[in-house]
Amino acid sequence: MHSPYTPYMFEAFMSAQIALGLVLMGLLWFAPLRPLLSSVLFSLAVWVAVLIPVEKSLLLMAGVRLPPSYEYEILVLQIAAAMVTMAFVRVTPKRLLAVSFIGEIGLLWLCHLGIESGWELIVFHLMWFGFLLSLTFRSGAMSRAFVLDSPPIPQAHQEKSRILMDTAIFIGAVILAGAVSVFVLHRQCDSADEWAYTFQAAVFAKGRAYGLAFPCPPAFDSMWVFLKEGRQFSQYTPGWPLFMAPFVWFNAVWLAGPFSLGLLAVGVARLARRAAAGGGTIHDENRQADVAGIIAALLILSSSTLLINGGSRFPHVFVAALFSWAIEALCVVTRPELGALHQWGWGLVLGSTSALMLATRPADGAVLGIGLFLYFIFAWSRRRIAWRSTTSAALAFFFFCGLTLIILRMQLGRWFTTGYSMTAHLYPMYPWFEFKISLPKPNEIKWGIPLATGSYCWWPCSPVSGLAGLLLFRGAARRIALMLGMGTALLFAFYTSTSFCRGFDFGYGPRYVLPAVVSMAVGAGVLFSFLWTRASYASSQLKQLFLYKGPLALVAFGVLAGVVWIAPLVYPPCSTDVTLRNTVSDAIKRSGIRHAVVVVPPSAIYGISVEIPKNYPFELYPNQGVLIAVESSPEVNACVRAQFPDRLFYRAQGRPGTELQLVPS
Repeated sequence: MHSPYTPYMFEAFMSAQIALGLVLMGLLWFAPLRPLLSSVLFSLAVWVAVLIPVEKSLLLMAGVRLPPSYEYEILVLQIAAAMVTMAFVRVTPKRLLAVSFIGEIGLLWLCHLGIESGWELIVFHLMWFGFLLSLTFRSGAMSRAFVLDSPPIPQAHQEKSRILMDTAIFIGAVILAGAVSVFVLHRQCDSADEWAYTFQAAVFAKGRAYGLAFPCPPAFDSMWVFLKEGRQFSQYTPGWPLFMAPFVWFNAVWLAGPFSLGLLAVGVARLARRAAAGGGTIHDENRQADVAGIIAALLILSSSTLLINGGSRFPHVFVAALFSWAIEALCVVTRPELGALHQWGWGLVLGSTSALMLATRPADGAVLGIGLFLYFIFAWSRRRIAWRSTTSAALAFFFFCGLTLIILRMQLGRWFTTGYSMTAHLYPMYPWFEFKISLPKPNEIKWGIPLATGSYCWWPCSPVSGLAGLLLFRGAARRIALMLGMGTALLFAFYTSTSFCRGFDFGYGPRYVLPAVVSMAVGAGVLFSFLWTRASYASSQLKQLFLYKGPLALVAFGVLAGVVWIAPLVYPPCSTDVTLRNTVSDAIKRSGIRHAVVVVPPSAIYGISVEIPKNYPFELYPNQGVLIAVESSPEVNACVRAQFPDRLFYRAQGRPGTELQLVPS
């Protein structure tokens, strides 16, 4: 899979946009602008922006002469932004009009920056519209105030119900991601990256930092499994393979991803609960907070990209989970009433998750952790963090960081470097593998901030509803918004400033910036919980049902419609791609052969040859059922036969995309 991650991009994008338009209409219904004309203008502006691609197609079909595509999109977006500003002319307080006008000027500048992606600009405008709508909620410019409080729940019942709730969320996430792993990804790897993580996890499962060199190169060479002075190890840092290692023991490595999604869903649910309660202690939370947590978790578990990545062997869901739990732990350790045992325990969680973010994806962990670090220093300087939490956090952090450094030293033979340092040297034919920091051209920004592809890959974790929700955090919950917002913004800034993967992207959706969905899910969970709270107070009178439950129903319909529309546009193409890349593995499963070597000629390979071998280290796993080798020169082929004289040999015959046959050779 590569960008745009579906052959039906127009249909997927429009599905997400129409669903988002319905959600924004539900929010406007819940708290309409006054006078009525303002709400009408705002609604028209939303749909003018949402339907730009459809409008253009209809006008062209009607024979209307239009300017070039990008110019047309800019023109219509400017009209929509002007309509929104006009909508705020008579809305109080008047500062909202000033904010809207300043934003319109900023959007005008952005449109003429030369981004060359009208769809990205459409999503950005809708983010601004959602931002303004959220500001009206905060300023009180609405006909009905939010209900933020609900009857308190007894503490004992509260703790028990939340344990059960989190357990159900975790189990549900594992089941859903596991189903995607089985039925969409077929429990297989779609890329050499996933296999490199699996290889390193298998090495760690044997208590080793590296394996010994494969014999007979290039028959057994795997793309991201590097060789240095006889040591074979993955390019990637140890964090994710260490998590995967126990699953190797149980011969269920495909379950590591679903378990990481379970951790993410629970972490997001806890953050949303805390944020909806105003950032207070766990015992201050109310029914609205519980609902916010459930909604946030459901948003995570409905996203096609998150389920696919959660069913895969990529580490991005794991990084997002660590990010959510690090923020949750930092919020917990600042509670003044926290007991001594919990101070030690949550300090360990804080230190471990922070260090593992760095150990899994160093750059991601660094930029996501800046907001955490700044708030930690702020809270520690004001003595809000007990010495026990500080001590245990420091011990856990330095333990995992030290373990990572030692493993990398054993692999590479020197300190403070990673396998990434070898990439450009080993693959000079791929210059984009060399990591460089540079300012992007305007038309390259979309690769670091993928709003168009993200609109349908992330749905229903939308940046529009996520940003609107973050603005509604109140009291101590603003610290959560600060850490989420800063981490997300810096993540986008980092991937926008690096030249790596500009112009192309291979993987399951925009996975490099996938941790951004934590902010989107938590913000949207809090935002939508307000609608649920108001709806729960509605009587059976028709007017109250219309005013209170109607907005919630429209938002729920929009969210579900987007999920249902997008799913068949994303999952089947992803499954097809995985099948094409695993024709050799599928042929081995069908044949039922054991204790054999399958030699694959270049004519049977979909992709490149170094993506085909998927073998554990021979000295650590001498009894692997079937070994896969790439057919090479006569000398290399003879070497392979000499290395495994007791195994049967088969040769794959056929073309990529067809059922390969394994013929004894």
